[in-house]
Order: sequence, then structure tokens, then C-alpha cells
Amino acid sequence: MASDYAENLPDVKTSPGLFGLALLPLMLFLPFMYWPKFTDFDTQPTIVAAIALAFVFFWPTQERRITHGMVRLVLLILLAIGVYVARGPEVQYAVRYGLILLTFLALWNLGERGAADYIAPFVRATIVIWFVFGLYQTIGVRLGWEMDFAGRFVASYSGVPSITAEPSYYGSLSILQIMILASNHMRRNIPFYVLASMNVIMSGSLLAFLFMLFPLWLLPLRWKVVGGIAVLVVFLLGVQVLESGFFARIEKFQLSGVGADIMRLDISLNLRFGHIWFIFYENLVREMSLVNSIDFFREYNHWASRNPVIYPTSTDFILPSGGELVFRSGPVGLIIMILIILFAGRTTGNRNMRILKMGFVTACLLNPMSLANPFLIFYIHQKARQPHFAARDPDLSPNIERE
Repeated sequence: MASDYAENLPDVKTSPGLFGLALLPLMLFLPFMYWPKFTDFDTQPTIVAAIALAFVFFWPTQERRITHGMVRLVLLILLAIGVYVARGPEVQYAVRYGLILLTFLALWNLGERGAADYIAPFVRATIVIWFVFGLYQTIGVRLGWEMDFAGRFVASYSGVPSITAEPSYYGSLSILQIMILASNHMRRNIPFYVLASMNVIMSGSLLAFLFMLFPLWLLPLRWKVVGGIAVLVVFLLGVQVLESGFFARIEKFQLSGVGADIMRLDISLNLRFGHIWFIFYENLVREMSLVNSIDFFREYNHWASRNPVIYPTSTDFILPSGGELVFRSGPVGLIIMILIILFAGRTTGNRNMRILKMGFVTACLLNPMSLANPFLIFYIHQKARQPHFAARDPDLSPNIERE
């Protein structure tokens, strides 16, 4: 499937013609997919409607054939939904899961049609808009202003969410936006890398901060040194001037703490690690044979009650998006997850970039990032054939192997 997709992706930017207007609402709503809130769900119906509009009307070329890989993916998605529904979940959970996978399918097909070619300027706009809201919220928290947050926020513990669903989304998606822009023309995007990095810090997400290793890997050694010094300076200043977010959480860690002590110091990290370990190791055999319970809340907490290091979960929400595929749809979900990762590696002909992209997509699927997120799907479909630094100065990118 992955090879079929990669062979049919456009080598150059496609020409959308008048049909490209159907893609414009989707791109314009990217900064506002979580806000303003019309429903209690994280993703709002405005972005879903924009995806549907683009799916129906965006045809950038006269050629409209469906690849064999796309047909196989459709069948796998329908089978994944069918497997879960056949196991008797409550209606609201079945509807939610089905909508996520069908939206993912629509976005994936848009990626095949070349929609990812047009996302870069809208990613830059999203970074700026989220930075403005995030900075306002960060200053407001510091000064004690009364504010309504678009997403979940815990004072003196988490960072700010900007206009996303929660701080972890804010941070993780900011890293994803850096990776999208880094696929080409790195020099022109430097101001946006700085703003996106500030978004990560303001989000207070420790996992997002760890994700910074992926874009930092692209830098030459001297840039890594400069970046490391900058991070240290920002950290030292931030501990003094910020009362919430990343710095407040870092202060809770003691260098003498190891193992279980570290695991129990941060509930958010504990739950993320616990969900991943439970789904992909502890419970994997039962999931592959479809004998596990569809009640994640009950099954996870039963396991957590026997493990003194793990905190129980408070909802049926599964944090890693790939984990939700595997837990709810068993082997079908695992196949879909593996094929997504393999396809990501096929969109670049560079060996080092292939490894990096597959690793980053895997990390995203182990993160609380929806499978139906446009940034993620368009990044997966984005071709990255040229160096991440300007081609006029090839010596600036020693970590990129040319083939």
C-alpha cells in the first residue's frame, strides 16, 4: 500500500485551478480547529465541515483515478470500524471512533491529491496566531488576570493552551509545524521556528519539549551548540519569571529521584507512559486476539491497581492515537498504524530523512494527537527531497545525506 501511494504522489506542486478554492476554508480554519467552541469535543465541527468540503470538491488535476493503495486503506478503515462496532460499544463511543477514522480517510485522500503542497503559508499563520494567544495567556497568568481559556488549563501546574484543546496539543502541534516547515527552505522559516519553539515552552508540555530532539537533529553541530546555550538561558530565565508551565513542572523533579519516584512526580507523564506500556506490551496479546474488554477505563485501572508505580486513569479516553487503533480494532488497527509509518518513510528518497520522518510519525502516533489532525496527515504526505537548509549553501547541512 505504501509504495502505491508514494508512486502516485506529485513530484511538483500541483495546479489546483478553480477547484483549489474548495481547499481554502480548510487551510483558513487550521488555526481555529479547536476554537471557538461550539461543542464539548476537542475538534470543532467547523474544521470537519471544511475537510468535507475539500474532500468533495478539491481536484487539482484532471486525473481522478483511485490508487490500489487507497482502496486497500478504505477497506482496512471500514474493517477497523466494523471490528469495534461488532464488539458492542456504547453508541457515542462507536460514533466518535467512526468519525475519527472517516475524517482520517478523507484527509489521507486529500494528501494524495496534493493538498499538502499548499499548507506551508497557513502553518506560518497558525504559529503566529497561536503565539499571540499563548503570550497573552502566559502574561495574564503571571499577572493574575481573570481569563477564560479555550482549552483545559490547570493553574500553577500546566502551561497555557493558547486556542488549542489543551497545553500538550499546543506544544506537540507546534513541533509538528516546525517539522512541516523544515521539509524545505529552512532559512526563510527561521523566525517561525523561534516562535514555534516559544509556543512549546509556553505550553509547559514536557513531552513536546522532548520532541524538540527531532528538529534539532537536522542542525549542524555548531547550531546545536548555539541552540543548547539558548535553551539553557531561556530555562534559567524562565524559572525566575514564570510561575506555571514547563518551568514549574521541571522544578518538581529532583536530580536524586530515580525510577518509580520520577514516574510518580508527574501525573501527565505517568498516564502517557502507562497507556503506551499497557497497550503495546502488557495487553498486546489479548488485543491481537480481540479478547480484551472494550472498556478501556475498567481494564486499564484493573492493571494499574496492581502496579504501585502507575496512576489510574479517570476517563475512557486513550491518550496515544495509535494505541486507540490497536486497543479498539486489534490486529486491523495495528496494521493501519504500521502502514501509516511505512508510508511516511516512502515520501522521501533520502535515507536519513526517511528514518527521521518514520521516527517522528511514530512518536506522534504514541502521543495524544488525533489521527484526524490535518497537520499530521499533510506532514506524512509532504515530500522532502531537498536539503532542509538552503541548497545554495550545502555545507550547512552535514546531517542530511544526499542520494
